[in-house]
Amino acid sequence: MKVYQVLVEYVASKLNRPFSYVYNGDIPLYSRVIVSFNNRQCVGFVIDIIETDSLDEYQKKTGVIIKNIDQVIDEEPLISEELFSLAKKVADYYLCPLISVILAMLPPSLKPNKSSLHGVKVAFDTYVEALPGATFDNLTVRQAEVFYKLNQGKILKRDLSKTIVENLLKKNKVRLVNIERNRLKLESDKKYQLHELNDEQKIAYEDFISSDDKVYLLYGVTGSGKTEIYLNLTRYYLERNQKVLILVPEIALSYLMVERFTSLFDKVAVLHSSLSDGERYDTYRNIKKGEYDVVIGTRSAIFAPLDNLGLIIIDEEHADTYKQEDNLPYYNALTVAKMRLINGKLLLGSATPSLESKARALKKRYHELRLTKRVNDISLPECEIVDMSDYHNIDRNSFLISKRLRELIKDNLEKQEQVILLVNRRGFAPFISCKSCGHIMKCPSCDTALTYHKDINKLVCHHCGYEEDMILTCPKCHSSKVYKSGFGTERVVDETKKLFPEARILRLDSDISKRKNGIKSVIDKFSNHEADILVGTQIVSKGHDFPHVNLIGVVLADIALSLPSYKANERTFSLLTQTIGRAGRRNAGKAIIQTYLPDNFVINLAAKQDYDTFFNKELRYRHLLQNPPYTYLTMLILSSEDEDFLVEKMDEIKKYLLFHLDINQVEILGPSTMFINKYLNRYRRKFILKYKDFSLVKDTLITLQDIISSQSKLQLTIDVDPEQDY
Repeated sequence: MKVYQVLVEYVASKLNRPFSYVYNGDIPLYSRVIVSFNNRQCVGFVIDIIETDSLDEYQKKTGVIIKNIDQVIDEEPLISEELFSLAKKVADYYLCPLISVILAMLPPSLKPNKSSLHGVKVAFDTYVEALPGATFDNLTVRQAEVFYKLNQGKILKRDLSKTIVENLLKKNKVRLVNIERNRLKLESDKKYQLHELNDEQKIAYEDFISSDDKVYLLYGVTGSGKTEIYLNLTRYYLERNQKVLILVPEIALSYLMVERFTSLFDKVAVLHSSLSDGERYDTYRNIKKGEYDVVIGTRSAIFAPLDNLGLIIIDEEHADTYKQEDNLPYYNALTVAKMRLINGKLLLGSATPSLESKARALKKRYHELRLTKRVNDISLPECEIVDMSDYHNIDRNSFLISKRLRELIKDNLEKQEQVILLVNRRGFAPFISCKSCGHIMKCPSCDTALTYHKDINKLVCHHCGYEEDMILTCPKCHSSKVYKSGFGTERVVDETKKLFPEARILRLDSDISKRKNGIKSVIDKFSNHEADILVGTQIVSKGHDFPHVNLIGVVLADIALSLPSYKANERTFSLLTQTIGRAGRRNAGKAIIQTYLPDNFVINLAAKQDYDTFFNKELRYRHLLQNPPYTYLTMLILSSEDEDFLVEKMDEIKKYLLFHLDINQVEILGPSTMFINKYLNRYRRKFILKYKDFSLVKDTLITLQDIISSQSKLQLTIDVDPEQDY
């Protein structure tokens, strides 16, 4: 008798254990089943099988009555033993339910939840093929013509006359064959050839393949040719029958990587959230079947079901998009990559490595490889800082574009060169206010201002996605003095059009990414010089190689500095450095940084592209405040629909933490209000724990999870290694 250990689909810490069921037949491990749980049917995931001689004895021993599995969904495992082992490591480290990790690993139609049962399935194309031994007897002229073609090879049924196919079937000349169709077609008309590595690249490449170390940091200035090393290493591993996984921080960069890799290698797959459910379903299954040797994708692709994985590459490793912050599990793809390494190697690439990675390289925990020069020895862009608080710099026709930036844009357009303008905020106006009473339009379920999006004429919450039509009068005092405050990418596009009506302008931000092939379309047009100016958020700052861009303009460099994160300086430095690096890839370029903080050390060092000085200076601040890499952090987020109840509970939890944690080894900060105090109709408070060893807090947090999970009015979210306050 087999007893199946099943995780149910509900993501809750109190249900984070397997439940026992029996079934009259064999069920593969790591497959989905339908079970009855708490008097209703749900989807479960089989994680273990226990052999027993007697079901009665087993029930007496466990003290529970074991129910039958109602239905088996899958005929084969959905994940491998290696991926299940990884899921357990992730769940253990991030203190989240194991089922939440498995849900994150799988595409929508294969997830162990009810919604997957109505998802896409295998798509088939129907072909017509000639039956072996069938002759031309008893065929009309047209039927014989088609039958002759079918003897050369099968043909899609939809490409043939319906009547002729029906007649050939009746005469037993042909048969229909269903063949699985892959809904995602990766096609590239661009031909990319491997370039001979320069001296620095050769040294880095040889150092990587000859060393026995596991984790490497490839620190190379913008334009130094890191991608060329990725390509050469991929070829090296494929020649040794090992597979390669490449992570990029933005969907936009996956298109660029895919174009280069598909032109050089045959079996390349892509995984990211912009694929349709059908495309993700097909791609996941085909990767699992071993049909691909290279997978390129964003954060969640770290769970791609590749076997014999020899190399993981994480490009732009400093990017905050590698951290999952929307829902459980709150994992970082870089951390998971290190967990996944068994026999392979991990390569982290960046022009501005995270302070944690650079510090580990200095301590020899990571093997550092360095590229100090741009390919072909082209100099880094010359950068100017424009003080926007000095009225002499303000153009009277624009409060967004300075006189100097306008002058340089005009000069570039006359030379038929391209321009990129960075605005790290999407939409048209960050908030809408009433001049009469001061009322600000806010999201009804979040404590945040609604952003006006001109292209859809709606007010949008950038946190929960709530939308409503743009207002003409104030809902509070009914005044018509409604004012659009601040600016985002849409407003900069409008302003730029007014200043340069002859210019062709494109926009690239996450709103564009929601459209099917939206990002690829914009990048292709700009790469083909079908536009003169590209206005975008941080999507434009990473990895792109636009040969005709000789001017970069940062419309306002101060925005990220004010964000509530110990990484605010680092993020601002990286964003500015990476963006400036998009200019002058073929000739000497220029960059303009507009700011109200012209003396800020972060902005000045970014303008000089001086990473080493920034690293040393910022590291001293981190040491002073005992922030990573000198400590580890965990953020506890508590939420409730009742704010008074939440405030009352904070005191109890603080006492609990003080009693159970050693305050000489663990610093407890809080409780404090979140940057976004209310989110999805729940009020929020937080604690931050600082420590040097996770074991100092782990058991206490697990117990706290169990205590709070029994309280219906209070929810606890644990974010291990948080990147920011949100």
